[in-house]
Amino acid sequence: MSTQYNQLSPEMKARFIEKRDVPQCLLSLMATSLGIGIICLTSIFGSGDETVYYALFFVGLAVSIYGLARAAFGCKTLRDEATGSRLEKRDIYFSASDKQAIMNALNNGQWDGIGGENPSSGTSPLRLCAWFTRNGQYASAMLMEYVPYEYVPVTQVREIPDDIRERFINFVNRR
Repeated sequence: MSTQYNQLSPEMKARFIEKRDVPQCLLSLMATSLGIGIICLTSIFGSGDETVYYALFFVGLAVSIYGLARAAFGCKTLRDEATGSRLEKRDIYFSASDKQAIMNALNNGQWDGIGGENPSSGTSPLRLCAWFTRNGQYASAMLMEYVPYEYVPVTQVREIPDDIRERFINFVNRR
């Protein structure tokens, strides 16, 4: 089970299943093959320069290990059991001053006035975890707050009602 599946509420776990994403697995296995190919070519043809030989060997090793790790652990996706739709997950970061606005938006669906920060700007104190299907049949969100060393939930996972789901998905996709 991935950490994404473990974050789901019991109701969501009953609705969604975790499956392998076959195209992603194939790409990961192609990366593994490429890395092994680089190692083999380096070993077969060698090089007069030891630096080039070792550099190519370690590049091939790194690419093959990355491909294997991604195939083993990174190719899982959540799917809606009823429709087969893929569940997308996004994390949006906010400053502490946006907390009340986000709580209000979770309750009444007014997402227009809320900003959001660049995730690379450092550790933002608030994170909105959003799950949704692209076809708009499902959306939910959970607000988390950073306390030293980890994010802890501020709210439970809340399913977004039908009447404001489209606005919520548009808000998440703009980020």
